[in-house]
Amino acid sequence: MGAEMEVDAAVSRRGVWILPVAGLLLGAPWIKPYFASSADAAVETASSPPFRANDLDTWARIATSDSYQLFSLTQVLGTVCLLFGLLVLYGNLAHGRSPRLALAGLILGVVGIVPVFMMLGELSQAQPILATFYQNGINICPGSLAEPGFVGRSGILSEAFCKWWWGPDAFPTALTRILLVWPFAALSLAFAIARSGVLSKWSALPFGFAYYLCIQIYPPYTLVGGFLMVVVGVWIALQLNREAADRTSSHDALPAALRT
Repeated sequence: MGAEMEVDAAVSRRGVWILPVAGLLLGAPWIKPYFASSADAAVETASSPPFRANDLDTWARIATSDSYQLFSLTQVLGTVCLLFGLLVLYGNLAHGRSPRLALAGLILGVVGIVPVFMMLGELSQAQPILATFYQNGINICPGSLAEPGFVGRSGILSEAFCKWWWGPDAFPTALTRILLVWPFAALSLAFAIARSGVLSKWSALPFGFAYYLCIQIYPPYTLVGGFLMVVVGVWIALQLNREAADRTSSHDALPAALRT
């Protein structure tokens, strides 16, 4: 039983390295959208206005390109890695001073990721379909989507469609996700780290902030959050593995009769 627990603890410590991997997958693609594989990808950036009517041809070419699919795949994989990273992080924090707080951080963190998968579904699946319709002469952007009641029932504004990044939400949706769910999830994770006694308190706030920015799926925020997650994820992984190495060294230094 003791050997099995040691193996589980080792897997849990090493598994934390998935956090910087998640940050890299989420943040790096936003440096140059779609990896700058086409001049079309530079039409819309974080600082420029949304596509105008005469830019829909460009949007359709981007959304149906192979580079767009690769971009979407990195975001999905990054979010999956972040999800598993939270599970592994909980496995380490649960052995600390506040296991209940660690569990609360895990639950709220996972709840915060659920809307991200919905957003990525729109970006990776719906956008290419809408773009294909447009290329085949069915104009669905943005006029037909702006018809009264067409998308209002889902809490999504018509401006959210026909662009390669997540557009604006209706106020109730934005209030719930951006101002309530995500901040509470980020704060709960930060408090779980700070109160655990397993990790440095100084890593708590950077991790919560990185989590909050990573799940925005929006050009400047995900870029900054992704690379912050790389830094703080490496920091957390090094802390856990260094502490384990110190315990092993101390244990080996004991006389054989005192080892348990």
